Amino acid sequence: MDSYTRQEGVLESTPSPISVKRSREFLAKYSRLHFFRRLLLCLALVSAVFAALFYHTLSLLAEVDSTDTDTRLNTLIEVVEYSVVQDFEDLTEDLFFLAERSSQSGYFQQGAAAQARGQLQDLFVSKAKAHPDFDQVRLLSLQGEELIRVNLDQGQVLAVAPHELQNKQRRSYFLEMQKLVPDQVYVSDLSLNVEQGVVELPHKPMIRFATLVHQQGKPLGYLVINLNAQHLLTQIRTHFHHSQAQGLLVESSKAWLLRESGEFVQDDWPFRADPVRYGPVWNTISSTPSGTIEIDDLRLVYGTISPFNQMLASGVDMVIGQSEWKVIFKRSREQLSWAYVLSKPAYVGMFVILYPLSLILVVGVCSQESSRRLAERRVLEFSQSLEKQVMRRHHELIATQDAAMASLASLAETRDNETGQHIYRTQSYVRVLVYDLLHHSKYQEQLTPELAKLIVKSAPLHDVGKIGLPDSILLKPGSLSLDEYEQMKQHTTIGAKAIQHAIDSLSAQTGIDGAATFLGIAKEVAQSHHEHWDGSGYPEGLSGEAIPLAARIMAVADVYDALVSSRVYKPTFGKQFAEKIMLEESQGHFDPEVLAAFKRHKEAFWNIAQRHGDPQISNIPQMSLTA
Repeated sequence: MDSYTRQEGVLESTPSPISVKRSREFLAKYSRLHFFRRLLLCLALVSAVFAALFYHTLSLLAEVDSTDTDTRLNTLIEVVEYSVVQDFEDLTEDLFFLAERSSQSGYFQQGAAAQARGQLQDLFVSKAKAHPDFDQVRLLSLQGEELIRVNLDQGQVLAVAPHELQNKQRRSYFLEMQKLVPDQVYVSDLSLNVEQGVVELPHKPMIRFATLVHQQGKPLGYLVINLNAQHLLTQIRTHFHHSQAQGLLVESSKAWLLRESGEFVQDDWPFRADPVRYGPVWNTISSTPSGTIEIDDLRLVYGTISPFNQMLASGVDMVIGQSEWKVIFKRSREQLSWAYVLSKPAYVGMFVILYPLSLILVVGVCSQESSRRLAERRVLEFSQSLEKQVMRRHHELIATQDAAMASLASLAETRDNETGQHIYRTQSYVRVLVYDLLHHSKYQEQLTPELAKLIVKSAPLHDVGKIGLPDSILLKPGSLSLDEYEQMKQHTTIGAKAIQHAIDSLSAQTGIDGAATFLGIAKEVAQSHHEHWDGSGYPEGLSGEAIPLAARIMAVADVYDALVSSRVYKPTFGKQFAEKIMLEESQGHFDPEVLAAFKRHKEAFWNIAQRHGDPQISNIPQMSLTA
């Protein structure tokens, strides 16, 4: 009873010192256990979040690295195509030069062949020495006989003796060459060279360029340059070497042209090794211009090289053997692995050094970095999308402009009982003349490729002023009176004023110098295409080079089309009759240089007139030299 006392009717218990000590020990132990449990839980949670963010960051890095690599490879494909196009365009210029010199040498004239042969042979040797990748320069007869041949043999340029010349009439490329017309270029497939019916060793990959040698459209023979593509393939292989991926050059028939370690050799490319399994891969590559394909652990980045199509777009008339090549890069897919993690020492070091003291800070930095990269990618994508929209709107504006111009020109032509084919024909004639004069030394500074395009574009507006003339004059079947003729002449100034109004409106509304656009050329064409070289034309009586060049070109095209087309006041003139009038009976009307260009391309003019003639021409008698 010593341990209890009675106080105000309540029985109290007084704990002993031993029980208090044990209670305090239990509470301390429980607190430490709870602390460590919470600490371990927080560490586990933060570690899991950090690990997830670290993995996510590395995944984004792998994706960015893959995208950067794909972009670099696609840029490399564009570089390869540009290099090939430049080489081919330079060779085409040499081809036309040698063909023209061959036709002018007198070799095909009786009594002058021996002397001309030596001169041509020396010219071929000189050209081959200047171009080490020219394996052969040949002049062939229309029957396939080699008339002159210069070979590049072990670094030496040698003319082949006459008794060693061969007949190539059975070769496939000669059969294609026979389809050539003047000013066309034939380009063969890339294949191995064959001499005396045997594939030449060591292998020489060849591309043959050929054009027709002619005089005023009369075929005389063929000029052929064999391009040794080994130098071209070596350049491409060098690009492959710097790509950090395995490169392959292949033609549309799936024949290998080049791979990084060699050419004309089969290897373990998947779509070749197992065509049944990987056939769809090649179908995708061959049917699309560019893209990427992932299959198994590989990533294929491919693009299309179309040097011949690029040359066609620049105005070279070509008969093409092989239209395009495919460049394919094969590399391993970016995958997260210990090797890839160790290739990112900054991130690994950050994890090792800062964990666990700076764990949350590292997570924030990584999250911020990821957000920044994502934002940059979104800004880039938005910029690219905006650029595409601007380009699309630009093209739509140009197309709308062209359509409006064509509609306006067609409206003027319909008032004159002419069809839209007249617009197309005259524009086609102008295109032929412009691209001929573009290579004339006299016009190198005055006539640029950009100006040539503007002249061709403005051609349809040459008679836009006819809208302002009455039908009684435009549709009169007989000869015009003097007063009527004076009114007819007003269509040049009417058209020029209308276009000047458009120029002023464009300048006022947009701040653009309208005269610097195609409208400035169109005004010159509309106002001065009836001026004569000798000053006898209208409306201003300009003469010589005071007449704008575009108007001088349009004058030849317009008169020729009027001769070979039917009008309410005249029948259709035949080919020879029209050419006689142009070349012999129009002295003083035309610029002699432009008229000379017409003479060089009169066959092309006639072909255009025949292909795009008015529907009613076949029912109207034609006047000829014998009529």
